[in-house]
Parts: sequence; C-alpha cells; structure tokens
Amino acid sequence: MRILIYTQYFYPETNAAANRMNDLASFLSQNNTVTVLTGFPNHPLGKMIGNYKIKWLYKEKKGNINVLRSFLVVPKKTNSKIWRYLNYFSFAFSSFINLFMVKDVDAVFVSSPPISILILAYFYTKVKKIKLIIDLRDLWPEVAISLKFLKKGLITKILEKFIIKTYTCASKIFINTPAFQETLEKDYKIANNKICYIPNGFDIDGNLLIKNTLKRLDFNFKIFYAGLLGFAQNVDLILNLAEICQKQKENINFFIIGDGPLKNYAKNKINELRLNNITLFDYQSKHDLFNLINECDLGLITYQINDAFRKNIPSKIFDYMFLEKPILINLEGQASTIIDNADCGYCIETDDAEKLYNYIKDNSLKLKEKGINGFNYLEEHFNKKDLLSALEQKLREI
Repeated sequence: MRILIYTQYFYPETNAAANRMNDLASFLSQNNTVTVLTGFPNHPLGKMIGNYKIKWLYKEKKGNINVLRSFLVVPKKTNSKIWRYLNYFSFAFSSFINLFMVKDVDAVFVSSPPISILILAYFYTKVKKIKLIIDLRDLWPEVAISLKFLKKGLITKILEKFIIKTYTCASKIFINTPAFQETLEKDYKIANNKICYIPNGFDIDGNLLIKNTLKRLDFNFKIFYAGLLGFAQNVDLILNLAEICQKQKENINFFIIGDGPLKNYAKNKINELRLNNITLFDYQSKHDLFNLINECDLGLITYQINDAFRKNIPSKIFDYMFLEKPILINLEGQASTIIDNADCGYCIETDDAEKLYNYIKDNSLKLKEKGINGFNYLEEHFNKKDLLSALEQKLREI
C-alpha cells in the first residue's frame, strides 16, 4: 500500500502527536511505501529544532520513509493566538499546494488537529479519488470552544458541518480514546464500522534497555509533571500545590518538564512565590527524562475541570506506568478509568490545591504497590507493537 501521512508534527518534535506519527510511519514503512508531509520542527518550543532552514519544500529520507517538510511560520511568541494561527494556516497553505507534488498514493492518513489540514486532506482525496483515513486526536471545534480559542456561533457551526462531511467521507477514523465513539456515532451520525479505537500505547520492548540501566540516587519525596504547559493543563494547580507544601515545610519537591504557552508564566510565578521546591526543566532526551521520572515518587496529571478534557488520554500516563510510578489525576474521565482499572494511582476531581495536598499526605504510604500494578497493566493492554499491528491490519481491510 502507498500511504501518505499528512501531519503538522513529526520527528524530531517529541509531543504526543509527533511521537504517534513517527512510530506509525516507521512501523508501516516495513511493509508499505510511506511518505510523510509535515512541517519544519518547532513545537512546542517556538523555535527551530535541529539544523533545518525554512524552505518552501524540503525533502529528506528517514530510514524507509520519504519526508517532505513544508513551509510554515515559526511562532515567535508561543502564548500568542495570532502567532499560533499564523503557524497553523501558513502550514495549511503551503502543504496543500505541496500535496500535489506527491504522486502514486493509495490513501492519505491525516492527523488532526490542526483541523485545517483535515479539511484540506478531504479536498485532496476527492480530487485524486483516493482513500481518506483520519487519525483523530481531539474533537474540534468542541475543544477550541472550551479553550476559548473560538466563540460558539455561525463560524463554528459552518466549521462543524465541514468536519462532519469530512468524517462521513473517510474510509476509516482512528480514535485514541473510546470517549470519541459516542460523539461520532450519536452527534455526527458516523457509521460504527468506520470508527476504530487504537490508543497511543507505549514501546515497551524499545525502552526496556533504558529502564534496566536506571538507578535512583535520591530518595526524598518528589512529584513529577511532564507535558505541555498550556491552557488546558491547569498549571496554577501544580504551582499552588507546591506553594502549600513549602508553607507546610513538607520535604516534597517538584520536577516539572515541559514547554508551551504558559512556560514563562510558570517561571514568573515560581519566582514571585519564591518556590524553592520546584525544579523547572527544559526539553530532555528520553534517557534523561526517564532518569528524572525514576527519581520521583508520584506522577501528576492535571487539567482544568472541563467536560471536553474528560475524553483525553494523555501520553504521559504511559511513561509513568512504564517506570512503575503511581499516578494522581485531578479529573475524572478516560484517563482516570485507565488508572482505576490498572489500580495504579488515584483520582480526586478538584482544582483545589489544598485537597490535593491532603490526599497525597494521606495516601503516600500506599504508592509503591500502585506503581507496580501500572507496569503490568501497560504490558497487557498498551503495548505499542501490538497496537500498531492492529492498526495496519485495519488499513489492509479498507
């Protein structure tokens, strides 16, 4: 099969979407001809990653994968809506033109969001009369409205109609959380046989060597957060929790690793509150990231209390499970269901840092066993090799 993967995010970017598409492309390229049309790597740092220079179209080879990088505007301010829109729409414009540089394709596998390239992929596959396959990671415009990027009104209604039309015409829609199934079927009237749940998963075999080399050096109690520092992630909750721990003179330290639009806000608040129990890290290699997680006693996942985020399964949950770290999440939903089923942590729905502090203090002695449960559940249900094999099989059935 000749597959074009259309995604704004790809290696060497390391966000969840880039990791998912990189793993998918590498796996599919073993038995298929794979081309990736993507942007120049810059997310979430807001600056170029690697030694790339912006061009209209740049071609490179990554193993068996043909990679085409299309022009985009690198946002100078990651917390600016205008710069983010410039980033999205510049890539959408250039990549749509560059789509027609790709020949001999049987199907387009498009990863969304951003929603712009989903709509463009639909038009392209209509013109070329080829199959459209969607990798759906967020329901738009629902999420955009929840984050106040868009206001509910005529524009979002028109956008939603376009999106439903796109979903209807797709040969297959892959979702990474089962919560999307009901919305797609009941609200958007998408046929059940078009929808396939394949979670992100974790490359257990590929990371065991790193895990086996890890040794903990400091056994003081530490809480770990890794991921996007954005508007959905309730950054204030983490900082307020750290402030309470410091005021209570608890020997609890925080490791925070991430980039995003609220990174500078977090830095400024840490300085303002004089929080000396937080270490804020920049981008880390996988080995260094695992070393830091291994030093910690609890993996933290935080969200704004919002129904739109209950459907999410953040990729950081699998890192915590792999390294046998118990997990605490502040929002009930798909992620907390996994944690409950695996018996690998706790969920307390709140945006009150005081409640989180008391919960951690009351349950700290039960943590070690919970972490071991997480790895066992990950191995049985979220082994990436098995999930990618299942995805490839679904593609062959189209």
